[in-house]
Amino acid sequence: MSTIIAERCFLGKRIFLIKFAPRIEITLILIFIMVSYKGFDVKCITMTCLNSEPEKIEVGDYVTADQSGNALLAQEGKPFVGVVVAVKDNYYTVQVSGYYEIKYAGEALPVYARLVANKRKILQNNASTGAAPYRTVLWVDSSEQRAGILL
Repeated sequence: MSTIIAERCFLGKRIFLIKFAPRIEITLILIFIMVSYKGFDVKCITMTCLNSEPEKIEVGDYVTADQSGNALLAQEGKPFVGVVVAVKDNYYTVQVSGYYEIKYAGEALPVYARLVANKRKILQNNASTGAAPYRTVLWVDSSEQRAGILL
C-alpha cells in the first residue's frame, strides 16, 4: 500500500513524495503541458495616421490602409490588413500575420473563414465577399463567441 507523504507545486510541475513501504520512498514529478499557439508566425508592421480621425485608433482595432499608407479603422463589412497591438502617439504596431484571438459575431466560424470587420474589435464571417482573404480558424468557443485564428 502506498501513501502520499507530501505534494508540492513548483514552476508548473506537481511533485509528489510517495511512501510505498517503511524504507521505500519515490518522488513523482508530473509535468502538465498546455497547447499554446501564441507567438506563432507573428509579423508586425508600423503604421502611422497623420490625418485626425473622428475615433482614435486603439489596441485591438482592425485597420486598413489608405493610398498613402495611413492606418484607418476597418469599415463594417470590409476586409482588414491587421490588428493594432500597440500604440505610441500617431504610430501603430499592426499585427499582419500569425496567431491572434478574436471576438466574432454571427454563427460559429468554419475552419476557413473570410473575416471582415463587424463592429469595432469584432469580426464576422462573410463568405459572399471575394475581397476578404481566407483566414484559418484553429478553435472556436461558441458560447463566448471567441476564436483563435491565423491572420
